[in-house]
Amino acid sequence: MKLKKSDDGAETTAPAAPTGGAVIADRFKLDIDAGASKGPAGVSKVGAMCALIGTLASIAMLGVVAWLLYQNWELIKEF
Repeated sequence: MKLKKSDDGAETTAPAAPTGGAVIADRFKLDIDAGASKGPAGVSKVGAMCALIGTLASIAMLGVVAWLLYQNWELIKEF
């Protein structure tokens, strides 16, 4: 199979926009957020504080449940 060259000497035009899978891949490209790299791993202070508060609250609730189970040990042993 051979390609024919044009004889008119005109400049070639840019190729057409990609179709099919290439168009779909271009739609899902992620934009890089310049403000996301503020912390060590891009974590904001507000997000880290919310995670810390949630962690401390869950540890406190776990401690309360463990204490309640220990207080009711005699009731639990009967079953």
